[in-house]
Amino acid sequence: MKPRRKRVILGVLAVLLIAMGILAIPALVLTDSAGAKAHRLVDELQGPNWFRKWLAELGVMQLPRRRDSHTIISELAALGEPAVPACIRALRDHDWHVRPCAAEALRRMNPVPSQAAPALIKALDDGNGNVRRTAAEALIKIPSEADMIIPALVGALKHGDYTFQVALRKMGAPAVPALVEALKDERWVARKGAANVLGMLGRRATESAPALLEALKDERREVRAAAARALGGIGAPPDEAVPALVHALEDEFPSVRRRAAEALGKLGTPSRPAAPALIRASKDKHADVRGIAVWALGSICPKASDAVSAFIHALSDKDANVRIAAARALARSGPAAKQAAGKLIEALRDSNRSVRFLALAALGRVSGDPKGTMQASPALIRALILALKNEEGNMRSSVARALGKIEPGAKEAIPALTEALKDQYGPVRTRAAESLVKLGLPDRGLDFLIAELHDESGGHRAWAARLLGKAGAAAKGAIPALTEALKDEQEQVRRAAAETLVKLGLPVRALPVLIATLKDGPAYRRKWAAWTLGKVGAPAKGAIPALKEALKDKEVRRAAAWALKKIQADGSPSFDAAQDK
Repeated sequence: MKPRRKRVILGVLAVLLIAMGILAIPALVLTDSAGAKAHRLVDELQGPNWFRKWLAELGVMQLPRRRDSHTIISELAALGEPAVPACIRALRDHDWHVRPCAAEALRRMNPVPSQAAPALIKALDDGNGNVRRTAAEALIKIPSEADMIIPALVGALKHGDYTFQVALRKMGAPAVPALVEALKDERWVARKGAANVLGMLGRRATESAPALLEALKDERREVRAAAARALGGIGAPPDEAVPALVHALEDEFPSVRRRAAEALGKLGTPSRPAAPALIRASKDKHADVRGIAVWALGSICPKASDAVSAFIHALSDKDANVRIAAARALARSGPAAKQAAGKLIEALRDSNRSVRFLALAALGRVSGDPKGTMQASPALIRALILALKNEEGNMRSSVARALGKIEPGAKEAIPALTEALKDQYGPVRTRAAESLVKLGLPDRGLDFLIAELHDESGGHRAWAARLLGKAGAAAKGAIPALTEALKDEQEQVRRAAAETLVKLGLPVRALPVLIATLKDGPAYRRKWAAWTLGKVGAPAKGAIPALKEALKDKEVRRAAAWALKKIQADGSPSFDAAQDK
């Protein structure tokens, strides 16, 4: 072998030996401590360097299989404080994949060690948005370093990330002074972000009202809109805030006008002086402004005659959201909006389902009855009968229920409600039957309820039995079916049938069920059976033995003694005697 070739071979062998020595250094230096494990995990995140890759290509070594990054992050977080130095090192890595993983590992630590705060603060200016956001979320978990963290988060508002605003909100009232100062920042994004956070802090940031009022004059419309919204959020003093917000309702940009109207609505009744300006805003050329202005009027002075007129006008708006706000506001107005009944009846045919539902609810409120009972009028009844044919099942169900709430009874609606018993949508049939019971149950309605006593659902059978009890004399034809229901497999059906038979004047048929319930079942059912037997009176004499036995039951004793007294059984103890015994 020539000397030159020998030297080359020896040189290559020397390089390989040196490389193997370098690869062995970590194994010799690092121990099995948590810190060492953390560094190995970070190395795994970073992946093999170019030298290892070159050796792998030469076949000198084999690269380990790379694991999922989520698994590595979980292991780093589980190590806790010992892993912080390794994570800080990884936060400075040039790889866009490694830095977010390191920040996430620190965020998951509970608690986040305070020694990580400086590195996380530096990461707030990282070029990767994920790193910035995760670092902010981690920093709010280090409350002990709030004096250092709050200024850093306020400074990061320049990036425009919503995460920083949420983080500052979680820092609470201590962040207010720094946020007030940020309202003077030369960057409008930071000023807007500071105003948004102050609004999120609510009453905790009331002291910032003067600064926000000044921000309402900012040159940027985004800042003015954020300041207006924040004034409503913090509950600013009305004496100063209301005039400024009324002036903002004249702003050239709709976003500012919308936020000003929203703030006035949030301030509530102290904003009453702004009502005329809001009424003008309810006719703004932008739908968003009109809708919020109507909502604000409904919050401030829903019963004022001028406001009610504005609501009625808004019910004809071309924008569905404005009509929705108007219907809601009229529902708040109550009897003060009686003149809106005609417009609300028209709204029952609106193309928007929410408008239809809200108009129906408002019709009940404007009548003045707390139960939502509506005053009968031919126009109202005709509109509701027509709405019973609406293509939407929920609307038909609501209308069927409303027809049962009209006073005096809407007898003209009985044929339409009877027809609704054939509706394909179950709730419509249910509500129609309930309304028919109130209006006077026709034969077809009685047949429907008798058929429901044989429904496959036990709950529905019990509902039909109870509803027959409300029908009074009109339910006499259902007595055979109710008697049969006393043998139902479900106890709730048997109880409902027994209760209805008692109401129909046939308590003797119900006695077996009442006695059986008195002897068995939960305490509340046994009490119910005893009270019901007492209401039956003398015809319930067959239950006396069971009632006397129930005097030994401390949970039913009072009801049983009362029932025995009502039945007037010979020799039955009085309530006081039963208690003494």
